[in-house]
Amino acid sequence: MPNLGVTELLVIAILALWLPLGLVTVIIAWQKKYSLGSWFLYALLVSPIAFLHVLLLKAVRCPHCAEVIRVEATVCPHCRRDL
Repeated sequence: MPNLGVTELLVIAILALWLPLGLVTVIIAWQKKYSLGSWFLYALLVSPIAFLHVLLLKAVRCPHCAEVIRVEATVCPHCRRDL
C-alpha cells in the first residue's frame, strides 16, 4: 500500500464528505420540488453551503390542491389559484 501524505489524505477526506453531502442536498431539493439540474451544479461546486441553503429554504402546501409550493408564490403553479 502506498504511503499517503497529509495532503492526499485531506483530499480523500474532503471528497468522501463532499460527494455524499452533495447527493443529500440534491435529494432534499428534489423533495421540495426545486430544479434538480440547478441544485446538482450548486451542490457540486459548493456542497456544504448548498446543503445549508436547501435546509433553510421554506416550502408550504397550497391550501387548494395540497401541492408543495414556494412561500413567496402568489399563484399556485399546479392549480393556478390565487393564494
